[in-house]
Formats: sequence, structure tokens, C-alpha cells
Amino acid sequence: MNDMKRRYLLLLPCVTVVASCKVTKTYQRPATDTVAQYRGQSLSDTMNIARLPWRTYFQDADLQTLIAEGLSRNLHLKMAITRIEAANAAYQQSKAAFLPQTGFNAGYKQSRLAYPQGFGFVTTTPQYDMSLSASWEADIWGRLRSSKKAAYASLLAGEAAKDPYSPA
Repeated sequence: MNDMKRRYLLLLPCVTVVASCKVTKTYQRPATDTVAQYRGQSLSDTMNIARLPWRTYFQDADLQTLIAEGLSRNLHLKMAITRIEAANAAYQQSKAAFLPQTGFNAGYKQSRLAYPQGFGFVTTTPQYDMSLSASWEADIWGRLRSSKKAAYASLLAGEAAKDPYSPA
């Protein structure tokens, strides 16, 4: 019986390690038909006012100048562009997380010695420090990959938020 307990105790960590290697599931997008869900909208209209660029719809030159100035001073557009730039930086940083990280440090310190320590001849002593470090995170459980996907989705969402405000 003692031998059987020992086998179970050895088998338990092995099963735990094997079971913990794959904790994430691949996302499967559910199949939905959203076109028919928006107030019974049909796609038979191929040309409507929403698809026209504003410069062709508004022919007056003064009005076009005013619209262009309004778009250039649009705070919502500027905020959307700033969010896109921040999301792009986060995406680039999430891609860089797959690379190894290195560091270097150097230092110098001058210490004053007590009279008995230096035998009366040496009053100060220098201390030099130098270190080099390197680290790399293995993406075993998919944390880095998921972080990269989330940053990319945030970047796409920011670009989509900017879209309605962009001039044609």
C-alpha cells in the first residue's frame, strides 16, 4: 500500500504540470447576422448621401473652407489621433516584449576611512561597480501573445473611432 501511495504522489505533479501547459483556448467568433438586426435595414440602396464625400456634396467654396477649418480644429478628431498614437505605441511595446531585455549599470563611490582602517596613511578608498543583466520571458501560457492581440485590437478600435471624423 505504501508503494501505491508513492506512485500516486509522483503521478499527481506530472498530471498537474501536463494539464497546466495549455490554459487558454483559441477564440472562435460566434456567427451572427447583424445586417438584418438594425431596424430592418435593406441593402438595396447603393447610392445615398452618406456615401458621398462632403466636398462633392457641398459645392460652395466658402462653405468648404469653413468645413475644412472646423475639421482641422476638431478636438474630437485630435483626441482620436492621440488615442491612435498611444495605442500604436502600446502595440509596438507589446511586440517588443517578445525580445530579450538587456541592461548595463556602472557606478563609482568614494568612501572615507576611519583613522585606524587606513593606518593613518589612506583616508579614502574608491569603489567601482559594474553590472550587466539580460532577461527573456518565454511565452508559455500565451500572456505576451494575448497582450499583443489586445494592443492590436485597441489600435484598430482607435482608428475606427477616428474614421467618422476624417475628411473625405
